Amino acid sequence: MTDSIKKDEKEELKEIIQLFLKYDQAAWTSDVVKAARMLRDTVQGKKGIFTKPKVKQLAVSKLKRREVENLLNLEWTGADPELKAIHPVPMSAELCNVLRKVDNAACHSEASEALIRLTLNMLLVYAHDTVTSQISTTARPLSLQAERTWVYDVEKDLVWRRGATPSNVIAVEAKTKGRASEGIYQCLAYMGIVRNERKKRSHQTCAVYGFASDDEEFCFLKINDNSQWSECHLQVRTGDYSQVLGMLVHIFRQAAIASPLQSKEPSQYTHSRESTQHGRSKDSSRQSEPTIRESLEEDTFMGGI
Repeated sequence: MTDSIKKDEKEELKEIIQLFLKYDQAAWTSDVVKAARMLRDTVQGKKGIFTKPKVKQLAVSKLKRREVENLLNLEWTGADPELKAIHPVPMSAELCNVLRKVDNAACHSEASEALIRLTLNMLLVYAHDTVTSQISTTARPLSLQAERTWVYDVEKDLVWRRGATPSNVIAVEAKTKGRASEGIYQCLAYMGIVRNERKKRSHQTCAVYGFASDDEEFCFLKINDNSQWSECHLQVRTGDYSQVLGMLVHIFRQAAIASPLQSKEPSQYTHSRESTQHGRSKDSSRQSEPTIRESLEEDTFMGGI
């Protein structure tokens, strides 16, 4: 029916409906009531045209391995030779001193997400400094970012973040010690979404890296150009993060050289917390838990390069 209506007539009908909604109900005539009933019956009879069906929402942190793989067309490929061949980067005296101060300041405090983030941020900053001091002029610059919101919508088949192209390094931070492994599939879901978008944008490489950590256990992940994912686990018990630094430096370099300087947009590293909250927090500064809605996903990432 609507196909036979001309564009000008559609605009006219739209204006009439808008006027109708503003009409003083006290002055409704029988003809107005009749027209209102006809409009109601039409809308109710064709509800699917006027409203989108509700779909199930899934919290990213609740997704299982198979769900992530099926939703994002990923396949586990086992150990990746690239991740196994990373050489350690010695910790500078400055970094050792800073981490020692952090440890001394927090030694009598209960382990928390904030303290975990503090250590991770130090490692990220020093890895970033190592890479940017050696970066090639043909590579894209790495830049620090504040909180960012990502949205993925399968109906529109896109993912975006205001002001930047998709990241190719993602991190998930555990809320407490001993829970790093719980963030693996959450991180993998973020990475898969970003990887699909990089592929749509015809990046020379679609590889995406990531890790989940509680600052003692580091679960490094990679999705290659063929949608195959792999993992490498590192454990830090004595405060020696040289192997972790080596891995971070390597994946930051990969992020920088993933695409030559074809645009002014920086290569992104994004640091995310793992959330177990449900729904909106009363505090407007906090975000609700990320969800995938039958392939609609919205999440807030914190900090980054």
